[in-house]
Amino acid sequence: MAVIEKIRGKANLLLVFVGFSLVAFILGDFFSSNNGMSSSDANIGEIDGKKVNVMDFEEKVQVQLDNYKLQSNSDNVDQNTTEQIREQTWNQLINEMVLTPQYEKLGITCSPKELLDMVQGKTRIHR
Repeated sequence: MAVIEKIRGKANLLLVFVGFSLVAFILGDFFSSNNGMSSSDANIGEIDGKKVNVMDFEEKVQVQLDNYKLQSNSDNVDQNTTEQIREQTWNQLINEMVLTPQYEKLGITCSPKELLDMVQGKTRIHR
């Protein structure tokens, strides 16, 4: 009972403290949202000096997830598989933005005949 009386006696101080904390929290959130991720600065990373927009990346991830769902005949994708797909999509972006231009610069290509052989050609196993 004595503890409750002490709390009641200091209720005004407690209300002031809680009120100040709420105001500080709201103002802190307000000021940090101006410095946060805005629509012009919505980049997830940078590859070879080019910024990768988060919306473009998420769109590519969603396409890959949809392809996975079609191939696996499933509507659900577990968290581990989703993370693997995100990682593959990021690596795919690296290939598109860094490696492919270098291959073209060096003149490294794959002819249609070579591509057909890789996809449908004879598989030889050397032992």
